[in-house]
Amino acid sequence: MAALGWKIVSLLATVSAVALALRPVRVVQPPAQNTECAAAQAPEAVRVAALSEGIALDPGASTESAVDGLVRKLARTSSPAATCKLLEALSAAGGAEATSAVAHTVQQRTNPDVRRCGAESLARIKEVGARSWLVELAADRDPQVRAASFAALAESEDSGAREVVFEAARQPDPAIRLEALSALARAHVPEATALVVGVLKDSDTSTQQVLVSALGEGGDPTAVPALLQFVHQGQDGVRENAMQALGRIGGDQAVAALGVILRDGSNQDAASAASALGEIGDEASRKHLLAAAGSDRREVAEAALSALSAGEGEDVRAYMLAQLRSDVPQRVSVACRFFGSRHDEGAIDVLVTIARAGSSQTVNAAIESLAEIGGDRARGAILRLAGEPGPGQEIALQQLANVKVDRGQMRKLLTSLVREGGGNAGEIAIGLLGQDGSPEAREILADQVRRGGHFATEAANILARSGDPSAVRALESAALHGDRDEVREQALSALASSGRPEAGRIFAAAMQDPSEEVRLAAFQGMTRLGGPAAERAALDACASTDQSMRRAAVSTLGSLGTPLAIGKLEALAGDKDRYVANNALSALVHASPDRAARLAQERLRSSDPSERRNALYLAARIDSDAGRKMVLESLRDGDEWVFRTAANLAARSGGTEAQGALVDTMLRRSATLSMRQAAADALLEMGGGAAERYRDVIDKTKQEQPAEDD
Repeated sequence: MAALGWKIVSLLATVSAVALALRPVRVVQPPAQNTECAAAQAPEAVRVAALSEGIALDPGASTESAVDGLVRKLARTSSPAATCKLLEALSAAGGAEATSAVAHTVQQRTNPDVRRCGAESLARIKEVGARSWLVELAADRDPQVRAASFAALAESEDSGAREVVFEAARQPDPAIRLEALSALARAHVPEATALVVGVLKDSDTSTQQVLVSALGEGGDPTAVPALLQFVHQGQDGVRENAMQALGRIGGDQAVAALGVILRDGSNQDAASAASALGEIGDEASRKHLLAAAGSDRREVAEAALSALSAGEGEDVRAYMLAQLRSDVPQRVSVACRFFGSRHDEGAIDVLVTIARAGSSQTVNAAIESLAEIGGDRARGAILRLAGEPGPGQEIALQQLANVKVDRGQMRKLLTSLVREGGGNAGEIAIGLLGQDGSPEAREILADQVRRGGHFATEAANILARSGDPSAVRALESAALHGDRDEVREQALSALASSGRPEAGRIFAAAMQDPSEEVRLAAFQGMTRLGGPAAERAALDACASTDQSMRRAAVSTLGSLGTPLAIGKLEALAGDKDRYVANNALSALVHASPDRAARLAQERLRSSDPSERRNALYLAARIDSDAGRKMVLESLRDGDEWVFRTAANLAARSGGTEAQGALVDTMLRRSATLSMRQAAADALLEMGGGAAERYRDVIDKTKQEQPAEDD
């Protein structure tokens, strides 16, 4: 492939001499695809990077062969995330080929994320060739690419590379100038501090915030006087950043100034000063924080205590130990976390006392700290707390899942809690037994199912979800041979919720159970599995003398929607059990609207008015022209109640045809007054044009009185 072009953008024209000096060592050819394996074995970082990308290496593979594999994969990868991982792996390898591959990717790819991570990868390669590419990228349009380049060049020991950043810091473009100044300040370039401080005075607030933070990251003590000025005179955001910067730099002058602010400043400033003193962490800082932790100003005291909790030293430990006995829950919680984060076994006894008698806030903090401390004593304490009724029992139980206690002892405890039916503690215990996964835990759950009781349902569901063959066998035994109806029903319901196909034979056997509830649970499990077996079970259930079974069968047939199921629904629509008949009609409307329409049409020809009314309700539920047509035709039915039903249904469905039919009935003198008034009411309910046009007729009809008998 042709040599990669060399360009220095006009923005950094003054650094051309630096670039030319670096150019001879720059690898300008794209990465070679056939690299001869060197004798040296690949460093571990490169080997791990290659293997993580699925590149197989021989035990004695060299760095070059690992890089070659990464480069080949890079050429085939288009995903930005995968590309960035490969670039990071190449940066770990270093060398000319890796450098060239990373640089080539930055130049050729347009995705901004890829170009940014490419620049960051080049910054990690500590070679002259990489720096030459970074000089070029220092003029990139992408701010993050520029920032990565500036950071690497500023940290370089090469004065020529740093001069690129100094030159950028003198550019008129404020964004580029800020990026370069920040990079110089963070890199702790000696001559940079004065340059940054000089710019600070005349900068806007946002620029001051960025540069002040950069000075703190650079850690140059000569920046302290300037930072102190901003601590006392800067805007809120700048003042806070300046205190944080002092915390990173430290020193007597910074500690003294922060101590005064902690004592006399506003609550917000005192909190920032406390955080900064905590970061410094020397003896003088701790003295200021210890004094402030006893302040009458609650916000200041809390900030100081929080900062102390990140510190070390016997004075801090003694103070935190005293806070464990405080009557302020917040202070106790901070102290608990202090000992937990340091794995301090000396506080275990006090933490156990808090866990047994503290407030909800402190109990939680104490037990979490015991778990973090670890070790046999702390874990044993958690196990004991989990077995003791009290404020800490539930929290201790929840922690048992995260600590390595003796599993046998834990199962013994959990079993006793479950068998005692201990409310929330029992519920947590049954869940932990489910997570255990051991044969012993599985047998405890199976025994709970056999016993029945409060947690039997949850135990059965856990066994069903596990999918373990032994668990399924335990549920099968309970479902078919449990000594109580409740036990058999719970086992079947759990198997049904699992949806496991092998449960079908268990459901089939359980459908012969003498208990109606158990048979119903088995049937519901079978229907949830679906398929031919569910259809056969539903058809058989229709002939059952068990009313609840027949009703459940109707719902199942509707969901199946097979030809046999639809035919059976038609037959059941005339069932003597009105609930079964109505549900069959409803299911038929959804499963086969055409069959439902034909059935409604047949019933509308019945001589029984109540049958015709039921057929009308069925027709109205069929969302088709046929259903609406049947409703409109029934407006000519001679039975008054059938007519009223049709009028109400027509009013709900709306449409010009319905309006016209109702107007005809209202105007037809051969219709009874009751029918004409029902038509008038329906027109009013519908509203629309017909109701407006015939308003006078509607009012007159509604006011008309029946003729008196002679």
